[in-house]
Amino acid sequence: LRMADSGDLFDSTRYTEAAFATLAALPACAESYSATAVDAPMLLSILLNPTKYQAGEAAINAKAVAVKLLEDAGVDVDTLQTGVEDYLQRQPTVTVTGGDESQGQQQKSLGNTLKEVMETANEVKMELKDSYISSEVLLLGLCAKDTKFTINALNEQGISLDDIKAAVQAMREKSGPGSASGGGAGRVTSRSAEGLYDALEKYGIDFTRNAEDGKLDPVIGRDDEIRRAIQILSRRTKNN
Repeated sequence: LRMADSGDLFDSTRYTEAAFATLAALPACAESYSATAVDAPMLLSILLNPTKYQAGEAAINAKAVAVKLLEDAGVDVDTLQTGVEDYLQRQPTVTVTGGDESQGQQQKSLGNTLKEVMETANEVKMELKDSYISSEVLLLGLCAKDTKFTINALNEQGISLDDIKAAVQAMREKSGPGSASGGGAGRVTSRSAEGLYDALEKYGIDFTRNAEDGKLDPVIGRDDEIRRAIQILSRRTKNN
């Protein structure tokens, strides 16, 4: 991925596979809207609809994480996705004639807002003591710095940055990509973190969520057994 004025912001080794797959689709997104620059709303659009820009399977894992976080924070994701695509459609377009078309697609200037988003994502990564910039960290960067679309769109739905932060914290404490990758305390220590998290969502059963939603049958007349199970599960070390 080549991006004018990007410095080392697009160094793939700094990101999880899913996060970088999202970033790598930025030129294609800009090309689809006939834009000469990539900016923050395009990153949000790719996060929410990677298949539209042929971003690949890794980016689909990023979408799974982003959508879950947004939904947990109370965001209407369909409205957000439609809104960002409408916003991008309304932006000025430039038609380039002549020259190498493939090179034109690769060389895009970096918008100031997107640069701020990515720099903030790196700061958040360090605050969380992650090894890589993950999809949820990119989302936090958008919610903190994308003054072109994301912040206003979330405000219209009554959602704040703190709401997204709380969703990230809850996800990491519960079964987030960091814990799935063995990082402990919800830290991201693997480049395949989102893929591991997505596997939990696909193949695991969240009994806590089912209980909260009233989907589990009640247990009646088993008080002693329940107390004993709680005692065993509360131990720091457990019997098989």
